[in-house]
This record gives sequence, structure tokens and C-alpha cells, in this order.
Amino acid sequence: MAFARLFARAAATVAGAGVAAAAVATSAASPSASLMRVPAHAACEPIHEPLNPNSTSVNPDDEQVVDRDSGKSFLRHISMFSGVPGALIGAACRRRFGLISVYGVGLYVAESEATSLNAPTDILKGTVEAELQLKFCRTVERETITASIRESMEPRMPDNQKGALDGFIDALHDFLDGPAYDGMLLGFHWDGSVLTTYAEGERHEHHAEMGIKSEAIPRALFAVYLDEDAVVPPEKFVEGLDQLKQANAPPQDQE
Repeated sequence: MAFARLFARAAATVAGAGVAAAAVATSAASPSASLMRVPAHAACEPIHEPLNPNSTSVNPDDEQVVDRDSGKSFLRHISMFSGVPGALIGAACRRRFGLISVYGVGLYVAESEATSLNAPTDILKGTVEAELQLKFCRTVERETITASIRESMEPRMPDNQKGALDGFIDALHDFLDGPAYDGMLLGFHWDGSVLTTYAEGERHEHHAEMGIKSEAIPRALFAVYLDEDAVVPPEKFVEGLDQLKQANAPPQDQE
């Protein structure tokens, strides 16, 4: 299926649920375009374009943090989806049944805004630019991914926004267009009231992104990983934020 048809269907689904959505296949002609990679299972028309410098693909020689539970590594500093410099707050692992490692989770915020956070949950106010990177450890069917995300987001959504959640999940299901696999990255970038979903992998190079305008959806999605009932150990992000703020603290004057 061509990207244009895939994204048009995703946008129509979300818009029909009352959420203003824009899902587009980017191109190198657009200065804000970011090159994304999707699984080989997604039967899409190849787009032969050079890598965009604003992609989350960054210098592999940069310092990395490895989440031991998932075995996935996350760069301490990246160019976020928007092109803004981002800093890693922490990395954790999403497990099922307490035993099976499904994916590693990296949490990023804009470097210029990191020191303004008192706690990682401040991200849920929607006033700072933030990004989640999910790096899969194994093959997971898209039905399993979307069902799990729906199950986690539903109790965190306002009652009058449940229809919007249905639209988002349907659009995400279409966007994935196949199973996740070991090494695939599924990212969620939250800037104000816009949530941008993107995918990267090692098998094919395509532009793939989906943007949805909503306040409730990104807040509920990020709460899945940040609130007191998070699906990953929240202390990983609390400790990471403390260390990040200490590293960026101005030197104290010595008398």
C-alpha cells in the first residue's frame, strides 16, 4: 500500500473521531521533513531521498546509555524529531507479565527546557517539548501493540475523549502496517498540542510520520510511562532527571 493511501486513511479515521489529524509522507523538498524508516513488512513504495539532518538518526559515536533489562541503547543527546537538541532523561524496559522484555523506552526533553522540570511528570503539563523512543527487542504483531497501548491509555483519557482514543488507535494500527521487529524504533514526539508518531528501522528507508492535533491523547500516552501507575519503573526517569540537572547546574562560586 502506498504511503499516500495509508496516511489518508489514518487521517480520515482520526478526523472522524473528532480529532484534527494530519498524516503526511514527507519529502526532501520540505525543510521540516524527517526521514523515517519502517519495517520491511510494510509494502510501501520506496522513496529514494537523502537522510534529513533533523532525523533522530544521530552520530553513533555519541555517548550512549544502555538499558540493561531490554539491552537497548539510547544516546544521551539527540536531534529531536523537530530538529531541536534533546537530552535523555532516562531509559527503562517495558515488560509483559514481569518477565518478557518487549521494548526499551528512552525519554527525551528539549535540552533548553530540562532544568525547568521539577519531576518527569511535569512533562504531562504539555509545556515542554518531549519525545518517547520505543526500541523493540522482539517481533510483536501490530494488533498486540495497539491493543496494549489502548489498554494502558484508556483509564488515563477523559470520559468525553474516548472516541478520540479509538481514532488514534485505528490510525496507529494503519500506520504500523505490519509487525514491529527487533531493532525497530517507534517514536512519539509531543510539542504543544501536536503528537507526531514516527518509525525507524534498518531494513528500508522511507518517509513515515503521522501527526495528530490533540491535548488529551499525548498527555495520556506519556502518562503511561510517567505517572504513578506507569508500565515501566518511573524511578529510572526520576533518577535520570536529577543527574541531568546536576550535570547542567552552573558552577558554584568558591570563596
